[in-house]
Amino acid sequence: MQRHIIDRPKLRDDSIRLRAFLTLARAEGRHPAAVALHRRAEGREGAQKLRHYLRIARGRLA
Repeated sequence: MQRHIIDRPKLRDDSIRLRAFLTLARAEGRHPAAVALHRRAEGREGAQKLRHYLRIARGRLA
């Protein structure tokens, strides 16, 4: 059994829907979790430890 000639799936243009979604997302701003991660201070202890690990990995022991 074949479909009727007008019983065809419609071609959807998702670009309009995507554009509307992006407009809403931009209007809301950044997610609070992303803002918190960006503002989180990088501790000096972590940077100091990393510096020492990299120095040892490069072969400098002193």
